[in-house]
Amino acid sequence: MKNYLNYIKESNLSIEDEIRNELLKHCKPFIDEVKGTDMLLWRGFEEYIEHYEIIDKPEFRKPLDTSHDIHTDLNELTSYSIGWGVRNGVFTTTNKMSASIYGEEYIFMPIGYYEYAYNPDIVDLTDKVHSKDYLGSFQSWYFFTYEKHRDIKQDGEPPEVTDEIKDKYIEEYNAYMEKLADGYITEDLKSARDIEISFNVESYYLINKYYEKLVLELIK
Repeated sequence: MKNYLNYIKESNLSIEDEIRNELLKHCKPFIDEVKGTDMLLWRGFEEYIEHYEIIDKPEFRKPLDTSHDIHTDLNELTSYSIGWGVRNGVFTTTNKMSASIYGEEYIFMPIGYYEYAYNPDIVDLTDKVHSKDYLGSFQSWYFFTYEKHRDIKQDGEPPEVTDEIKDKYIEEYNAYMEKLADGYITEDLKSARDIEISFNVESYYLINKYYEKLVLELIK
């Protein structure tokens, strides 16, 4: 009879109470870490979630817009520096607008044990490498190094691609990637505002933004 009564009681919970109970039970380490703030993490997701859903992180992540080389190289470098590949993590941000670029924005809450890493200089890796620093590919680097500055030759034409030029690109690319990897921080999550944050976690909640106030009440 007692178990039946508990079932009846739990089945009569409102969805708000259900979400609150789920988060308090399964996300306590995260709630404790951001306690006393208004720090909500957002993640873009293409599928519609009415209330909340548990998502399992795949072991390996296929990059959407970032080049495969950058994805693979940064994973390898951060595997040495922090113990796991940041590009295989679950990407989040405190900026709801940034999350909306990748789909409907949902509140992210890691379940149980988790690790995180962020580089204060990276708001979005794809934008940074491809749009700002021009090291996303040899072609883009060559264009912005030579084609865009044709005055480096008297005849105004860019130099022919030689092994020396390719080696120069590789040298600059490797140095740049090492600098990015060395810049990752794995503590002080509260300071990671408006930038890309990667989480190494087995599973996590995505919660409809309708319940934003509820989640804020849990962490404040």
